[in-house]
Amino acid sequence: MPSPSEATPNPDIIRPNPATFKRNPDTGLIEGFPYQYGPDGRIDWRRHVDPRYLYVIREKEAAAMKAQGKALADLDLSLVDERWLRIKLAGFNQLANLRGYRSIQYHSLHSSDSKAAVVCEIEFIGNVETEGLPIVCSGIASATIHSTGPNFASYLECFAENRAFARCVKRALQINILSEDEIDSEAAAKLGGADNGKVESDASTTDKPTGFQPHHHLAEKCRLHKPVIAFEALKAAAVKLKTEMDPSKVTAAKPHEPFQGDPAAWTSFEDIQPIDAWFLMGKIEEKAAAVKSAGGAKGKA
Repeated sequence: MPSPSEATPNPDIIRPNPATFKRNPDTGLIEGFPYQYGPDGRIDWRRHVDPRYLYVIREKEAAAMKAQGKALADLDLSLVDERWLRIKLAGFNQLANLRGYRSIQYHSLHSSDSKAAVVCEIEFIGNVETEGLPIVCSGIASATIHSTGPNFASYLECFAENRAFARCVKRALQINILSEDEIDSEAAAKLGGADNGKVESDASTTDKPTGFQPHHHLAEKCRLHKPVIAFEALKAAAVKLKTEMDPSKVTAAKPHEPFQGDPAAWTSFEDIQPIDAWFLMGKIEEKAAAVKSAGGAKGKA
């Protein structure tokens, strides 16, 4: 009887061939890969999402087909409103590997039976977009029994981790499409008041945010901060930060993310747009990490 090593290979088992995968050390890009570029000369990472991992949300399928006059399977997703699209987690894994990274770290901010909050921090390798310098990007996300549905109450930390990862990749690659894991359609329908699980197709209802929103996370982070960050103090800091975001001084190595809204016009946390809320939470985390690091260095001196 032949030993396991001498046994005849099973022809039904698919064995991958050694693939040629080489990253150019000067550009940080994969050699031979057909990168797509935007009008600004930067890589359009959105266009590199595998079609298998990108789809139109069910509530907008009819509108998208009507707009293009095509069947769902024939739609040109690059022409579909980004708010109507979702990217599966596998798509963000693909993009992160395509972009190239050195490390991924997760930090738990909160964990309970009803809510979990996680920070994902990724150090991406340097490439031509960053002048060869590595960059670190982070994303914060939470999961509650309201935003995931009661059937997933035991997996809140997993949901928060996946959402934070997707948001981190989106921020780094400047992609504005939501992750499939960020919104649970059933939970959103219930929170939106839809009857019998039916979601209205009218844009005024389907596009309306529901559930625990980013500005809620920001308000809670400010409340739990030591010392507490008052709204007016946060607003003043945001106004100052926006004035310092001079586009002419932005470099690939130190990218700034301009505010979508006008901090000077904010009257409460509810006025802060989601992307601005996530950006400010990231800044608070950076500041806290810097203070902690300085304190540790001082203690060792």
